[in-house]
Amino acid sequence: MGNQFPSLEELLAEEAGLVLNPSEMDPLRLGTFISQRILASNQPLCLVVRLYGRTVFQVAHPGSESINDLWMLRKARVAELFGHSSLYVRLEHEASGRPYESHGLNLDEFAFFGGGYPLKDLQGRTFGALGVSGTLQLPEHKFLVEVLTAFKA
Repeated sequence: MGNQFPSLEELLAEEAGLVLNPSEMDPLRLGTFISQRILASNQPLCLVVRLYGRTVFQVAHPGSESINDLWMLRKARVAELFGHSSLYVRLEHEASGRPYESHGLNLDEFAFFGGGYPLKDLQGRTFGALGVSGTLQLPEHKFLVEVLTAFKA
């Protein structure tokens, strides 16, 4: 994926490999796992874990700012609503020429930038989302893919 955005097909393939069993997933364990990875990487990220429309874990790491709290939640909401990473949703809208406003969403509550990732069950249904903010959208997306891959292992 380098520094260029991945294709829509690459993003869908990533998502297909990152399904979880919600009945076996402990949100505190997931949040703590990702939080430890953030600390180890020394990134100034905020993290939110959402399940079934509710925030169940949230943390702000050193170097992050209060504005990141809003951005991570807005990106997580996009992943929850559309069932795809917020980066996928952004790139899909750009490719189709469809404006974000076409959904009637309040853009103060939804951010179409990388850094939001859906949590999907074995049948492909979205049951939650992750959101991070504090760096750039592509590294944030890549980070979420890496930590979810490691968490699944």
